[in-house]
Amino acid sequence: MQIRQLKNSDIESVREICFLTAQGKRISLNKDLCCTLFCDYYVHFEPSNCFVLTAENDLPVGYVLCSQDYDLYHKTYMENFYDKLKSLSKHEAFLKKHEKLFLKKIVSSYPAHLHIDVLDSYQGKGFGKGLIRKLIDSLKSKGIKGVHLIVGASNKGAIKFYYKLGFKKVKSIFGQAVILAKKI
Repeated sequence: MQIRQLKNSDIESVREICFLTAQGKRISLNKDLCCTLFCDYYVHFEPSNCFVLTAENDLPVGYVLCSQDYDLYHKTYMENFYDKLKSLSKHEAFLKKHEKLFLKKIVSSYPAHLHIDVLDSYQGKGFGKGLIRKLIDSLKSKGIKGVHLIVGASNKGAIKFYYKLGFKKVKSIFGQAVILAKKI
């Protein structure tokens, strides 16, 4: 097992992992919607902030994707992906458009925004922790002072994982999602 920088040849595997690990009925039934929401921006606009966990055959089995500047991410996402997102799901487009309102005060202290997924058979073995550490080391070397993420409030396993890594709850969104953050 190895953690390395994302390569262009990894993108389809990363998209597949994104889809296979998706939670929520609307998202888990539509690969294009899932990847438009949680994957495509990062691999195309910030590949230097993307790391993959690979198995023996160098095939990705997990990843951490990150934007080092949420405000720039949101602006770029809206310019490049919003129309596609809206055509796939008006509901998700509405949420994405207004997401910035919930993060307004948070991004000044925690400007980086991450997503992480590891295939089920590789979970619980420390690989997710390794991915997060690799990302945090990279962000630290770039002078980034904090990172945040949004997780479903019902995803207790993920929340416990983030707490173990030093993330703290900074906000709840209508009891449906939780914003967690960590100083770097």
